[in-house]
Amino acid sequence: MVQAQLLDAIVATGRTVKVPVHGNGKHSLQVLGITTATVHLEASNKPDPDLTDDADWLSLGNVTADGFIQAVDKNALWLTANVSAWTAGAIDAHVVSSPG
Repeated sequence: MVQAQLLDAIVATGRTVKVPVHGNGKHSLQVLGITTATVHLEASNKPDPDLTDDADWLSLGNVTADGFIQAVDKNALWLTANVSAWTAGAIDAHVVSSPG
């Protein structure tokens, strides 16, 4: 099992960290602090995906209010959270990933 904080009081768009999840297939992302924003849970199977390259990442789901994104049967090597739109809020995101 992998547990990690992907966003920590973020007040802008973009990705900040990627977490290796070793091919796990069940992922749950809890997002808090959204006032006006869109946050995506994203995955990559590239050996070393670039956080600044949108082509390296695929969205597993998104939220526009505080909540959870659940992704099951989505084996991945890496996860990240991407704030694709932001107007207000200090956003936190925590992921739990386990074998599926």
